[in-house]
This record gives sequence, structure tokens and C-alpha cells, in this order.
Amino acid sequence: MNFEMNTATMPSLFIGHGSPMNLIEENQLSKTLNILGQQFNPKAILAVSAHWLDRGPVVQNALEQKIIYDFYGFPEKLYQIQYAARGWSEEMVHDLKGFCGSSLQVTNRRGLDHGVWAVLHHMYPKADVPVVQLSIPHKLSKNEYFELGRSLRGLRQKGILILGSGNIVHNLKAINWKSDAPADSWAIEFDEKVADLLVYKKFEQVLDLEKTSNALYLKAHPTDEHFIPLIYCMGAAFDSDSVTFPIEFIQNGSVSMRSVLFS
Repeated sequence: MNFEMNTATMPSLFIGHGSPMNLIEENQLSKTLNILGQQFNPKAILAVSAHWLDRGPVVQNALEQKIIYDFYGFPEKLYQIQYAARGWSEEMVHDLKGFCGSSLQVTNRRGLDHGVWAVLHHMYPKADVPVVQLSIPHKLSKNEYFELGRSLRGLRQKGILILGSGNIVHNLKAINWKSDAPADSWAIEFDEKVADLLVYKKFEQVLDLEKTSNALYLKAHPTDEHFIPLIYCMGAAFDSDSVTFPIEFIQNGSVSMRSVLFS
């Protein structure tokens, strides 16, 4: 298996992953992820999650990928769920450096975090699509993250699904754990502001939101690691792509589950 096989161009897909409880709940997220998994048949997946920041670009790969239960205080049955994905071939990982640059490091010492496997658990429940996870380097500018995403978009033409996992609004301090909690007005405002900019591909304005809407941005993202995977996915978009939202709701008052499909 290598990048030279002829196959359909895959999308760049951002998923709002939200609470680990989505692993066992039947809701708009789980149902739509299942549909998306049936819609797209990638040769492999490259995932960027809010839950792995590192000093530089590192790709997690192993013949048999382990998973990390990097969440605490949830029902025991969540920790019994398995996801036995396999990694990429050595040839594919070597070729990945042609896209990410020679500074890319490879490790098998870290498993896939729940930002990745909890999403794929619904999309590809048979774990039959090879997957690697790419770290987010610390403390880059929004434009630099965008350019990293841009470097990956050629992978889509090789049959690789680019998967970003985070949340457009993510404020755990404001969370309401009631299942029917209404969305906070500021969360709706930020979520819709981002959606409006994405529809018209005003990516530069999305990158500038921390400056142009600082108070609202900081309310939506006290720390912005959950926003960065969206930037990767924007960078991996082609000019010809349409932008749609397969999932649109706010969970627990302050966590946007909006997902964005660039295809």
C-alpha cells in the first residue's frame, strides 16, 4: 500500500468530538458519524486531535495502534470499549515526510487519544481503515497551523482522509452536564460567527478572530487547542471545495458539536 494508488479524492473533515459520553449515546453525532463512514471509503486516515500537543510535528504509528483512555470520572463501560485500528505501512509513513517535511518524527510510544478513536469508533466501527495521528506543535501562530494544514491537502488526492477533532466552542468551566441543557447565548454567537465565515471561505477572518473578537473568542476558548484542528482542516481545503455542516448542535451549553466537511 502506497500513495501512488489511484483512488477518489477524500475530504478534509473537522469533527466536534465533545464529551466521551458520546461513545455510548445515540444522538445526532453518533448517527451522522456512522453515515459519514459509509459515505467515504478512504485508503487511510491522518488525524489531528486537540488532545496531543508536542514540541514539534510527530506522527504516532504502530502496526497495531493502542488507544488512550484520556478521560476521567466516566462510567466504567467507557473504559471497556476497544478500538483495534492498525497503522500505516512504513512506506506510507516515509512518504508522509514529503508532505510534512523532514523534521517529522515518528513514534510508537503513544496511543491514539479519544479525540481520534472515539470519533472513528462511530465512523468505522470495524477499525478496518489504517490511521495515524499527527501532533500539534506548541505555540505556533494561527497562520502557521494553517500552513501545516495546507501541506497536507495533497494527501487527499491520494485517498487519505484528513480528520481534525476538536470543538468550535469549548469552555469546560461553563459546562452544564444536564443532557437537555440549553446553549449559552455567547456559545451560539461564536459558533454561528465561525460558520458564516467558513461558508464563504473567509479563512483569514477565522484566523483573526482572536484579535477581532477577542472577548468572545476567549469565552469560547479559554485555551485554544480545540480550535486548532479546525485550522488544519481549513488549510487542507481546496479552492474548489464546498463547505457543509453535517452536524450542528451545542452540547452541555458550552461545547459546539458543529462538524465541517470540506469536499
